Amino acid sequence: MYLKAIEIDVRIKYGQLLKGLNSFLHQKSKVSWIKNGDDNTAIFHASTKERRRSNSILSIEDQQGVRTDKADEISAAFLSFYQHLLGSKMEGRKKVNRGVMMLRPLVNKEQADLLLKEFSKDEVKKAIFAILGIKAPGPDGYTSCFFQDNWDLIGEDISEAVLSLLHTGQILKEINTTVLTLIPKCKCPNTKAYDTLDWDYLEEILYAFQFPEKFIKLIMICVRTPRFSLMFNGSSHGYFEGKRGLRQGDPMSPLLFVLGMEYLSRIMLKIGAKQEFKFHDRCAELKLNHLMFADDVILFCHGNYKSIYYMLQGLKLFSCSSGLQPNPNKFAIYCCGMEDSEMQRILDCSGFSKKEVPFKYLGIPICVKRISGKECMVLADKMTARIKIWSTRNLSLPGRAVLVNSVLMSIHSYWSQVIVLPKRTIRDIEAICRAYLWKGNQVSQGPGPIAWDHVCQPKAAGGIGLKRIAEWNIAAMTKYVWAIANKEDNLWIKWIHCVYIKGEDWWTYQAPPQAS
Repeated sequence: MYLKAIEIDVRIKYGQLLKGLNSFLHQKSKVSWIKNGDDNTAIFHASTKERRRSNSILSIEDQQGVRTDKADEISAAFLSFYQHLLGSKMEGRKKVNRGVMMLRPLVNKEQADLLLKEFSKDEVKKAIFAILGIKAPGPDGYTSCFFQDNWDLIGEDISEAVLSLLHTGQILKEINTTVLTLIPKCKCPNTKAYDTLDWDYLEEILYAFQFPEKFIKLIMICVRTPRFSLMFNGSSHGYFEGKRGLRQGDPMSPLLFVLGMEYLSRIMLKIGAKQEFKFHDRCAELKLNHLMFADDVILFCHGNYKSIYYMLQGLKLFSCSSGLQPNPNKFAIYCCGMEDSEMQRILDCSGFSKKEVPFKYLGIPICVKRISGKECMVLADKMTARIKIWSTRNLSLPGRAVLVNSVLMSIHSYWSQVIVLPKRTIRDIEAICRAYLWKGNQVSQGPGPIAWDHVCQPKAAGGIGLKRIAEWNIAAMTKYVWAIANKEDNLWIKWIHCVYIKGEDWWTYQAPPQAS
């Protein structure tokens, strides 16, 4: 009996240690899709080794074109680049035009009073627990999961520290220290829009919106006091102070960036009010000359030099105030039905290149006609690329089924909610999912052991619950049918009614054959 009790005790301890090891390797490998049946260290070890190999930076080419593989020279080159990018201020910046900001609503007194309400400990806790637990840790090595799990022990101290900042406007420099993790890419990444936003511009925008002064000071204390350290190859390098830019991953950054981009929107609104400006033929009724989602911007107008010149000048004014510059690798002009001389004049004035449709906006091809299978080939390419980097040899059939349903199917979900996928594209996607499920590869010859229609049945009916892509696509698109029928207060819905429906009954309306 004594030995049996010891054995039981040892087994319990072994189970606890094994669970802890699994949890540690799970976090280290960044594998988030593991389900029952695949919870083993082989997958974690393989994924961790693959991540370490692919994330190692063994050599770089500096800005002078000199390649080096020495650790100290690599560190110095990275520090020099990021100090110039984030640690330098914009020269000769133009101030924000308050008159332009008055063209649309500003913060009213009721909203201002709401922003100045007293903060509470419950709000601090709610904010901490809203952060995803398993994310990259800060310089102290702790993820937000640590603070959430130990809130009963340290919650009071954290709440006091945060409330002290909010009440006094003073922050310890250690709190606002940020680690920039560098990972290698096949292509040199373009400068991100967040990196170059000028702090003085942001402060002027907040004042122009008529936010309360106390609120602005709190925001700017957080924005102006970061210190950066670079992390690569498993160790941190250097510290330097930032002088511009917003930090990606900071919950405030998207909100502040949108406020900064609003200045461009109001500049374009003012340009649209000029008598000499001509709108695009299909946007004249709505007086629409731009669309933007964060830093993805489309400007459009009639194909005449004066209208395009006004828009380019508005873009230049915004750049000179904000520090944000059009990316020459992505910015292009698309023209149609214009004389060659007029087109060349516009290209010379802008300095941008001319390209042909389709082009991508928010990841979706924009075409003048109904989208075809050719434009959707990128979907299949994304899926095959994802399969190639997975450690398939360590996954059981249930594990691959989880990946198909949670990862591969999610790749097309966004497209399925925006466009009607061509039948050819649906067949290609299903073939890739079928091949990976049964063989663990992106391509497989011959049918699977079970009919695909049966595989897509719910689990209660004997299937494994995979989505039927065609049916999912139709279901996702029905929300637009309802929105158009009810004339919802939505810019796209208004445009559809102005350009296509034009007062007709939606339920009897016949769309043109090539309408997208």
